[in-house]
Amino acid sequence: MRATLIPLLVAVALASARPTYADLIDDIVIPPPQLPIIAISFDDGREAAQIGIDFATRPGDLLPGGITPIFGGGESGAVIISNVLAQPIAGVRSSNFTLTDSAGISDIVTCRLLAPTDLVIQLTSDAETALADPGNVFGSTAEDVNFQFVPLPPDFPALIQGALLFVRVRSDVEGAIPEPSSLALLGAGVLALAALQRRRRSTA
Repeated sequence: MRATLIPLLVAVALASARPTYADLIDDIVIPPPQLPIIAISFDDGREAAQIGIDFATRPGDLLPGGITPIFGGGESGAVIISNVLAQPIAGVRSSNFTLTDSAGISDIVTCRLLAPTDLVIQLTSDAETALADPGNVFGSTAEDVNFQFVPLPPDFPALIQGALLFVRVRSDVEGAIPEPSSLALLGAGVLALAALQRRRRSTA
């Protein structure tokens, strides 16, 4: 029985392990190795008290000002990227991309440029009712259960070292299909119960 359970426990651990930052970049894009990348991932599709925020850069020291995650409660989150714009700007510029469901706007991704060279990417998700139109919307798409890429505003400025920015979002869709790690955990549990049942029969 012990020999049977050990591989199952290993499978469970691998299935439930949190992706590394390198995995995040590999999941999003496979560009030439020398291309600088900033990847940001918002996950509101998990059962947790707050939105999950992951971020990564390649190379690791790409951003001298760093990335700071901000958790605004259960339905919002943001990242602040300091000193990332290639050229300074004046004032504040905001653009919004919306994700929709049958009730209306379910998520808003805001791209906010802050003088002189900072950038904020924010996700605002609905609770029980649809969100109000935020204005200055440059695009929209229907939400689904998977991670979805969010395009950048058409007037988005250049970043330091010519870096590419990738943003993806997963919404809290009602009746969502379990993610692969959840299915793997369920399958491992079923296999473990089956092995235990066979053992009991053989000793009866």
